[in-house]
Amino acid sequence: MDSNKLLLVEDQNDVREVFRMILTAQGYVVTECPDGKSAVAKANDCLPGIAIIDIGLPDINGYQVASQIRQIENSSTKKRSILVALTGRGGVPSRRQSFEAGFDLYFAKPVELKTVCAEIKSLQIAARDHDQADAA
Repeated sequence: MDSNKLLLVEDQNDVREVFRMILTAQGYVVTECPDGKSAVAKANDCLPGIAIIDIGLPDINGYQVASQIRQIENSSTKKRSILVALTGRGGVPSRRQSFEAGFDLYFAKPVELKTVCAEIKSLQIAARDHDQADAA
């Protein structure tokens, strides 16, 4: 799993294109999926270091995608992916449901992708520091 490989799951083409451009400019290698089922298939082939997943997808929702990615991880020896929820709904129930599904971060749209990237970097640094402490 490469920490710069990012799976972007967003059903709106224009939003996905803008996100891809911004994320690529931030140094991520972006793989795009327009729906949940294709995202789970991609994750099953090659777990991403990071996945940004829209909650409101046309086939299976983002909560289901996150849960299935976590199941894939649990059946492998790969490191845990950073899962980021994006939603247009917001609110405490949505946030709670996101964390219960296995998301690490939660953002309500509209969102500044630079903020998302900064939070992802913080989690990556914390994970790296934890791994180094375990190795010592």
